[in-house]
Amino acid sequence: MELDGLDSLNWYSLPTLVQDIARRCGRQVAVDVLRLFDGRRIWVPVPPVKESTPLACKLGLDTATKLADAYPGQWLHIPRCYKAWLRVRNEGILAQRRAGFSTADLAALHHLTERQIHNIIGGTQSPAKNRQTELF
Repeated sequence: MELDGLDSLNWYSLPTLVQDIARRCGRQVAVDVLRLFDGRRIWVPVPPVKESTPLACKLGLDTATKLADAYPGQWLHIPRCYKAWLRVRNEGILAQRRAGFSTADLAALHHLTERQIHNIIGGTQSPAKNRQTELF
């Protein structure tokens, strides 16, 4: 899942483990872990972490070392955080729509159908629709 727009993410609405990783290791480490292991279980090695460790191969030695220092020898069940990512994605789509992107362009950019884009944008009304209600 695409994780752009994380600045607008409410970190306190995320599961406790994600908040804890962000607090202990930094938000970027939490983002990297979620990007690669969203919804899966990972083994965190005991320090010192070697470059050949599976976690270091996927995340990089620096990030794996931060996790190993915080959670040595533990299995971590990384939550999905799906609703949070949907909020971030939908806010991005709304911002792009306000910037002038067409429905077709947004659908192609986000790998969604035009119907899905219409449903996401559905909470906003076009100026023409607003003008029509004044007639009655």
